[in-house]
Amino acid sequence: MRRLLPVCVVLALSPCALAHSHGDKHDHDHQHEMGGTALGAHEHGAASVNVAVDGRMVSVEFHSAAYNIVGFEHAPKDDAQRKAIADATAALKDPLTLFGLAGCTLKESKIDAGAHGGDAHEHHAHDHGHDHDHDHDHKGGGHVDYTGSYTLDCTQTAPLKLDAKGWFARFPATETLRLQYIGTQQGAAELTPAAPTAQIP
Repeated sequence: MRRLLPVCVVLALSPCALAHSHGDKHDHDHQHEMGGTALGAHEHGAASVNVAVDGRMVSVEFHSAAYNIVGFEHAPKDDAQRKAIADATAALKDPLTLFGLAGCTLKESKIDAGAHGGDAHEHHAHDHGHDHDHDHDHKGGGHVDYTGSYTLDCTQTAPLKLDAKGWFARFPATETLRLQYIGTQQGAAELTPAAPTAQIP
């Protein structure tokens, strides 16, 4: 079975790759990169999700400003903020709940909370229990981004149903999830709390 290319590479090469140029919701001009390819602009209220389907194997990546995840971007100032980061990072390790991927089994996940927690890599069912506290502010204007990637084995993928109700419920500061996907077809969609689902052919 051939291995999936990183989602960000596949989508960057696809004609459906979107240039996020929306000027509202505290958009910033700079781009943040994941895997060497820009995944999305730092924007409060919006996050990006990329999905690639190759037979049973599904690769998912997300990018979001920390504000959408924990409500702040500065270094944690007290135990409550440190707990918010820890709880959010734990929730991000569960894409099956966040994206409603029925019939899928998580094989690998990688969550990077930027200055809020560094890089936390784990294989399915192996939690290394790393806990990172940072007392310094994030360089570059104070912006902090959360990114993550998941590899899943799914029994139902043509189409694959993505249901982001779990994401919007857990991270209500997110108003829009900008989805790009490639499967038997390429496409894009904007998911919202009122319309959180997409069929990926």
